[in-house]
Amino acid sequence: MTLKGLARSVGSQYSTSQSNSRIYGDPVVFLPAPIPMPDKTYQGRPVDLVVDVRSRLEFLLGHLPGAVCIPHDQLPDALARREGITTESRIVLYCASGARSAGAAGALRAAGFGRVIDAGGLATAREAIAAR
Repeated sequence: MTLKGLARSVGSQYSTSQSNSRIYGDPVVFLPAPIPMPDKTYQGRPVDLVVDVRSRLEFLLGHLPGAVCIPHDQLPDALARREGITTESRIVLYCASGARSAGAAGALRAAGFGRVIDAGGLATAREAIAAR
């Protein structure tokens, strides 16, 4: 099935760009806005954002539901540009083993983010972070 056929088969929530299909071959499929994830808690306390600080490739290979990928070397600048996130936001960080999230937590605290939680590695974070 082509992308055009896929877009037709899933209904009107998807659209295609005919002008791009003339330039590149197959049409571009625009997906709807992401579905909001349930509120998260860390050890029973509500959090505003769960951040996976691993690389994009590691994130694609598996991550916590509702987490966003912001590699540790892009913090704190990427959070400062993120809509709805302030220095008072409750932010949970995790990585593969806990080393990168610990460094990222220190960098965020130094940048003025006062409510940062280092959840450690993915396995530990998975146990401590739950949907409300």
